[in-house]
Amino acid sequence: MNCPKCKSPVNNNATTCEWCGNALVIEIVSETYANATVSNPNAQHLPADRNFWLTVLFSIVTFGIYPLYLVHAFAKETNIACRDDGSRTNGLAMVILLSLVTFGIYAIVWQCMIINRRNAYLVRNGKPEGLQVSFYLLTIFLLSWLTLGIMCFVVWSRDLRLQNEVNKTYNEFNRL
Repeated sequence: MNCPKCKSPVNNNATTCEWCGNALVIEIVSETYANATVSNPNAQHLPADRNFWLTVLFSIVTFGIYPLYLVHAFAKETNIACRDDGSRTNGLAMVILLSLVTFGIYAIVWQCMIINRRNAYLVRNGKPEGLQVSFYLLTIFLLSWLTLGIMCFVVWSRDLRLQNEVNKTYNEFNRL
């Protein structure tokens, strides 16, 4: 950090400049936001208000087609929000194809990768992490059986909340 008056380097924790005595104003700003330029003019608003019970209702009404749409939407929204991390999340067609080839294993791997990517985005932007991969895996391999599937709904709810938080953070960052 440099003194705004004399431009001399000063300690980040200093309250006054040791060279000119100027009082320093300390602003607490997330590093990502501090280094950001003007918001992206091509940024699009991402939905940050998906409701769990409406999602369950849509899934029932559409005979299970709506969760497939969510895979597509989550991959697209995650790719938009996390575009600076150098990764890309596969969309619905690739998830279906690779899941068929691997007898469903890729769907689990895909979910773990997207959870990690969204949590990393939140951490980079100074937000707490959401759903953890360990909890997801524990649920699908053990807790879903022990709770007769109820924990699957808990994971689904947390996954929706995680995507909502990523989208909300993206919208705030881009002032949408």
